[in-house]
Amino acid sequence: MKTTLQRLAAIDWQKTAQDLSEKGYATIPKFLSKKHCNQYIGLYDETHLFRKAVVMERYRFGRGAYKYFCYPLPEIVQTIRENIYPKLAPIANKWMKDLGIAHHFPSTLSTLLKQYHQNNQLLPTPLLLKYGKGGFNTLHQDLYGTVYFPLQSVLFLNEPEVDFTGGEFVLTQQVPRTQSKRLF
Repeated sequence: MKTTLQRLAAIDWQKTAQDLSEKGYATIPKFLSKKHCNQYIGLYDETHLFRKAVVMERYRFGRGAYKYFCYPLPEIVQTIRENIYPKLAPIANKWMKDLGIAHHFPSTLSTLLKQYHQNNQLLPTPLLLKYGKGGFNTLHQDLYGTVYFPLQSVLFLNEPEVDFTGGEFVLTQQVPRTQSKRLF
């Protein structure tokens, strides 16, 4: 069985970068093993791992709930973050250059986190969502301060048509002075 690091190493990052630039998103099927998905799912009930829980209906965010992890992050979350960020930073830096934005993201997650902390952004942002029948999340943009990374990784822990039916994952592109458009 492949480890998370082996799975990360096997990803075609050139194709991922191309998909992100051409489509605005990239998919990486079977990134986590079923065992790792089940481990993630099992974390949801471990209250000591989380700093905050949000019931989405209370804030009109949708129907379901999510919890923000606290530090220290669970090992699997930390491993993925530390090892995926160096692959995504060059993509983000190319986008900044192409958009004419004079901003450069550091090559390591630890250096980016130092920038967050220098700007008083001290809380971890990885979270775990849980939906039931009829659950959904309203369209939104996740920004938590003045320093932010422009790419977001989303891991699906359940298998569509196996663990659940229905539902879709929608990404939109916000276009200035026009309607947002659906990407995926």
